Amino acid sequence: MFVSKIDFGEYVKSLANDLFRSYRQSFTGVQLNVQTDEVFLELDQAIPCGLILNELITNALKYAFLDGRNGTVKVELHAVSEHEISLRVSDYGIGILHDFNMLNAKSLGLQLVNSLVAQLDGRLELGNSQGTDLLVSFPC
Repeated sequence: MFVSKIDFGEYVKSLANDLFRSYRQSFTGVQLNVQTDEVFLELDQAIPCGLILNELITNALKYAFLDGRNGTVKVELHAVSEHEISLRVSDYGIGILHDFNMLNAKSLGLQLVNSLVAQLDGRLELGNSQGTDLLVSFPC
């Protein structure tokens, strides 16, 4: 039997919780908040989305809550319309520089995120009013 679509909402919950558990000892005051719609994705979209999600959650856990800060990492997956999906990872940590340019990121992980978003024909938006907010939108 070949699976052509997966329940990506359930996958988001599972991956976020697994990553959170793996970093939990380092960040006892950090909470995880996951909100997902029921979203089914083709494998050619689910694989890059999973890699993006892994990188963004990992970055939030590694960099947003330095020096014992408390806070929340929020992960959201929503069907914005019949034709668009949004994946958001935000944190209420230290944030990133206001002049940071995601398209010219020097880290290999963020370069990978940019490439995977392009592979999805998507958009990546960065907000940093309170912490860091990364929104990936792509057609489905």
